[in-house]
Amino acid sequence: MKFLIVDDDPACRELLKALLSRYAYCDLAVDGEEALVLFKDAIAKNQPYDLVCLDIMMPMLDGHQTLDRLRRLEYEAGIRGSDGTKVIMATAVDDTKQCVACFTEGCECYCTKPLDPHHFVEQVRQLLGELPERVPSSESKPQAGPSSASADFEGRILRFLVVDDDRVCRELMREMLEPYGQCTLAHNGPEAIDAMRLALEDDTLYDLVVLDIMMPGTSGHDVLKTIRMLEQEKGIQGNEGVKVIMATAVDDTKQCIACFADGCESYCTKPVDAEKFIQQVREVLGGLPAPTKPTAASTAVPTAPPAPSANADTTAPAPDPAEAKTKRFLIVDDDRVCRELMRSMLEPYGQCTFAYDGSEAIDAVRLSLEDKTPYDLITLDIMMPGTSGHDALKAIRCLEAEHGITGADSVNVVMTTALRDSKHCLQSFKEGCECYVTKPVSETELIEKVRSLGLIEPAPATK
Repeated sequence: MKFLIVDDDPACRELLKALLSRYAYCDLAVDGEEALVLFKDAIAKNQPYDLVCLDIMMPMLDGHQTLDRLRRLEYEAGIRGSDGTKVIMATAVDDTKQCVACFTEGCECYCTKPLDPHHFVEQVRQLLGELPERVPSSESKPQAGPSSASADFEGRILRFLVVDDDRVCRELMREMLEPYGQCTLAHNGPEAIDAMRLALEDDTLYDLVVLDIMMPGTSGHDVLKTIRMLEQEKGIQGNEGVKVIMATAVDDTKQCIACFADGCESYCTKPVDAEKFIQQVREVLGGLPAPTKPTAASTAVPTAPPAPSANADTTAPAPDPAEAKTKRFLIVDDDRVCRELMRSMLEPYGQCTFAYDGSEAIDAVRLSLEDKTPYDLITLDIMMPGTSGHDALKAIRCLEAEHGITGADSVNVVMTTALRDSKHCLQSFKEGCECYVTKPVSETELIEKVRSLGLIEPAPATK
């Protein structure tokens, strides 16, 4: 496939090229006049473009005028209707009149800047159908897909480096990636650079680096530049370099463009959607091996469920499988990242249910009491919009009292919060919680507290 990218902004051109070049050969045009020359030449050679990404606000010929002339060139060449090149119009001005004018002039799609990379690629997929990865003749890069993945990665353990100063985010990334390979965790930029340097020196290169942008001291941008410099010193260039996915909580086009300019392969915003993220990884690496249990980083023999990974900062013992079938946990937090982390810690010991806010938690407890299937443990975030953790706990204790459940028969509640505030702590215990932990939650601390409540077996004595 052949794409034509037309934009007077060099950063936008490079961003679109970075997003699309893995699927097609991309020509770049800096203005409408250059686009028309390239477009006319492609028609003359009977090699028309499959897609044109066309900026609207350009000097000289704007996007509207350029699109009109592109369609005129097609008409003169006898190209009509659905046989014509698909056109996506892009603009920084989100204006209904602009949008209507674009479709009237014959574009197939319209998007506003700042572009969301994944939404944009999805728009291209909707226009063109499936987008198989382009394999340059000088390379042997495998295409993404389940059939190629198992063959291409058979017998090889992928190596991932996860770099984030936020422990919750590191653990969530580890949970997502560990089924496919071995994860190393770096807490900041200097640690990541040291890890890359050692990997290059030992010739044990990473396959993928997931790199947070906003870190104190050495930012993700600085780390990426250093990684590419270290690779150059070892004679590693272009597609031979480690694949990098940049991650940030700030959805900002300038950040996104800077990442691609620094040399990353992909970009994602937090909170990360697990399914979309793994698809990103699959596209970047050209496939993934089948997920395994236990993971490559785990030394446990596969039982149900698997023991927590050795990479996590925990000394918690493997759970008794019989316990996992009986214990019921309710995890209440409005932050998806925190819910997933709590699930990863508790799921080996029992069945986990999520509630996204205080109201949902109250409803879940009400239903469990009515069905006579009460929860054994609730982890309850304090700071939530609407019904706070404090209000939810009061309501839960009232519901239990209505069902004649009091004292030691009540559900065990662990309150969680990012605020290290003694007032919140005292209030939580007054309202009837059993434990209180501050975020970021340590797995060792949480499991020890759950063990102290008698919900899991104590750790075996060491000799």
